[in-house]
Amino acid sequence: MSEFILSVGRTRRAGTIIQLLCTLWVWSERRRQRRQLADLDNRLLDNIGLDHARRDVEISKPFWQA
Repeated sequence: MSEFILSVGRTRRAGTIIQLLCTLWVWSERRRQRRQLADLDNRLLDNIGLDHARRDVEISKPFWQA
């Protein structure tokens, strides 16, 4: 029984670590994508259907905000 409890504890800890790593990856991707968005010229913004105002709103968001 105690082995089961230890196993469950390790599984929860591993799950928490995986969730943390996934969150960090998502934040990193948002930051990278917003930097790339900030570098787009007018022609590329038109191609993806964004204007400057919408781009500015998106790039001003903190990395933790979707």
